[in-house]
Amino acid sequence: MATISKPRVFFYYFLMLIFSILFLAIAAELMVRLLVPKENFWPISNIYQAVDSPGVSYTLKPNFEGTAFGVDLKTNSIGFRGPQWSVKKPGGTFRIVLIGDSHAFAYGVPFENSVGEKLADMLNERGDVYYEVLNFAVNAYNSQQELAVLREYALQYDPDLVIVIASSNDHDPTPIVDEDGWLYSGFQTVTPQPPAIDESIKRIQLTEVSWLTKNSHLLLYLHLLKKKYQLAQKAQVQRHLQISSSDSCWLGAFPSGSISERLYQSVYLPLRAMIHEAKRRNIPIIIANFNAFLDYRKMFKKLSEEQKVPMLELLTLFPEACSWQELLEQVGLGWNDHLNAIAHQRWAIALAELMEKEGFSIVPK
Repeated sequence: MATISKPRVFFYYFLMLIFSILFLAIAAELMVRLLVPKENFWPISNIYQAVDSPGVSYTLKPNFEGTAFGVDLKTNSIGFRGPQWSVKKPGGTFRIVLIGDSHAFAYGVPFENSVGEKLADMLNERGDVYYEVLNFAVNAYNSQQELAVLREYALQYDPDLVIVIASSNDHDPTPIVDEDGWLYSGFQTVTPQPPAIDESIKRIQLTEVSWLTKNSHLLLYLHLLKKKYQLAQKAQVQRHLQISSSDSCWLGAFPSGSISERLYQSVYLPLRAMIHEAKRRNIPIIIANFNAFLDYRKMFKKLSEEQKVPMLELLTLFPEACSWQELLEQVGLGWNDHLNAIAHQRWAIALAELMEKEGFSIVPK
């Protein structure tokens, strides 16, 4: 009987090992593709479209259906998040328009868990009339764009209430969008600027990984898990440093004061114009501030008092957090500097309570 040489036996087992590894890798790849939601891969967000509407600059791509900002995203025919809206308001409907930037848009939060949808759900539990919230918020909008969106889009839908959520970038220059749908930060020079991509993509730095990692869901998922763990560890260290160096919470009482120069033209005047636009049509308006900067808080307080409109400070709804880092640690997305569905739920509760207090949740006009 012929015997098999040791080199052949070794080669046979080596091939078996290689085929076993390949089989397991292919099986794992298929499992990840089948079981891991696609939103976990945080795609780059070239989903904007430049528009001719005066002052608006851009919206989202109309009728988009895909993944962006870590979640599934659907837009309507005019380029805003949500289903198709009828311009003519249905009878017996109390219509709210929500205007703002990425926080009102609900960056990284599923649509059904966004502040607008949670607010509508809470109000509809009352059963008196049907409430709907039309979300006109888009990432990186500043106050001037928000005013333009109110004029060019939102008022056409005959709202019964306007809610404006402003944040710390509302004084920034207006971004621009190129023909491929990339968003660029606002600038006044001719120096080429990089597109403003998802913060998650910046942090995990996909441009530095290999071609194989980019095209393998398994390797990409493992890479994301590793980076997410590293970011969480870094955030934990920063949180402890912040806590140990602070004697008091970041939000507290403050004296009234004049409006700062950086906010007067860029934020104060557009917000005041929005209030006037609403009042001229007898539409109630709520202004909400998602901001810890003292000059923003002073401006909102002064605006609320002089225009006699209700104001809500969204950050004060999180008394358990004494710093921005603590807030992100407790209700942040984890991979991006935006808040999660728990925070949006809390915002919606506060807005519903404010509406009831002010008598805004009444029979629609």
